[in-house]
Amino acid sequence: MLIYDQVAVRVPNVDTALVHMAALGHHNWVRDTVDAKHLYLAQEIHVHSDGFKVELAFNYGLIPGTEFELLELLEGITVQAVDGYRGRMSHFGYHLQTDQCAEGPDTLLIELQKLHNMGMKTLQVSQTVRHKNTARRYRYAFVNGDLSGGIPVKVIQRMLPMKMSEIDASVAAGRELFACLATP
Repeated sequence: MLIYDQVAVRVPNVDTALVHMAALGHHNWVRDTVDAKHLYLAQEIHVHSDGFKVELAFNYGLIPGTEFELLELLEGITVQAVDGYRGRMSHFGYHLQTDQCAEGPDTLLIELQKLHNMGMKTLQVSQTVRHKNTARRYRYAFVNGDLSGGIPVKVIQRMLPMKMSEIDASVAAGRELFACLATP
């Protein structure tokens, strides 16, 4: 079921944004730096990058029941920054209710196929390969369509923690898995 549980805003500088948020009374932030690899990019997305790096700050009290995220693009490119304007809504997101296990069908691919059948277009699928603050990894997709008024929707799949030695194989398997999105 689609229940947005993440709202993200792109900012030019997370540190500066946090100073302003503290002045407004919002002090409890969880920080992370994330490196991600692209698993799939829609043909019309002219991104010439293997991945990207972002600085993140999360607040869980600003919008009760919702993860509010500040996002600064540090390296590479991701669809929510293709237009080059760095101070706007990044995305509305939701986590899949079931974490991806080694066995069984891929929950993210199933969700993307359901959204495709509703007229949504998958623009990008990525996998986190390094987090500053967690051993867990995530795969997520950005889709667009009538659900969000032009703001990308991020569908988030939690994966089990993995060792650094397992990440390259996981990225390669993800690229193979999501290649089917390129066919109409």
